Amino acid sequence: MTSAHGIVVGVTGKGQDTAALRWAGERAARTGERVTLAHAYGHVLPPPPPSVLVADEPLAEAASYLLHGCVEAYLHVAPEGVDKPEAVLDDGRPGQMLVDLSRDADLVVVSHRDRSHRIHTGSTTTAVATHAHCPVVAVPEGWSPDHTGEWVTVGVHEGGAPQQVLETAAAEASSTGAPLRLVHGWHLDSVYDDLISARIDPEWDTRLEHDLLAAARPVLEQHPGLPIEVQALHEWPADALSRLAATSRLLVVGRHTHHTPLPHRLGSVARTAIRTSTCPVLVVPVG
Repeated sequence: MTSAHGIVVGVTGKGQDTAALRWAGERAARTGERVTLAHAYGHVLPPPPPSVLVADEPLAEAASYLLHGCVEAYLHVAPEGVDKPEAVLDDGRPGQMLVDLSRDADLVVVSHRDRSHRIHTGSTTTAVATHAHCPVVAVPEGWSPDHTGEWVTVGVHEGGAPQQVLETAAAEASSTGAPLRLVHGWHLDSVYDDLISARIDPEWDTRLEHDLLAAARPVLEQHPGLPIEVQALHEWPADALSRLAATSRLLVVGRHTHHTPLPHRLGSVARTAIRTSTCPVLVVPVG
């Protein structure tokens, strides 16, 4: 049963979120979930002098027109037969709006754009992935179905993935007909890595893969017949996932929820996966 908003897609303007809209449309066609397109215009800064400041009412009208264009764009790129999406307009900031909507959503979909050539001012994608109350999918702006790899790849710890993460990854693989790939990467600081890795039993990776598969078995039994592969790699976890994105249709990583007054931070693996992946990245809150 879907929640009030189903799949929420954060949009910034017609022609700027094509990959995210296409991904959300394909999922909606497959699952029957409703789609809500959401746009916030409270982050729009007034132009510098001597330009004329834009009043709130014309700005809201322009934002409404922009959102209408995004609805048309969604219907154009989504598979035939999908329902017209709901539309939500907000005068706040995009990140906060999407986090608020995530309370009553099954999934939030956002575009990820390469900002390496620009001054860093904070990423809406990272903020939403860090604070959302439901899973978040970051879709690279250059993604298209033609770039889809074979695997649903999920990053796991030495003791296995958190149950929420593994359940989500297995469900995604099962629903799309994709094989599931469990990946555990390990690497030590350079000074110690050479010393210790040279002394590791050559069969250690095989035993670790066996243990990872055993830890995942209770979840995998819920998806009989699901093809699965386990890889234990002597590689930094973030680097391993980024490399395997080329053959993946989806990367799945966990994000721990926080219960302290300190500022929340997205983990380095999830943050790197979003920044470097060529396929969509699904961030699952764990807590």
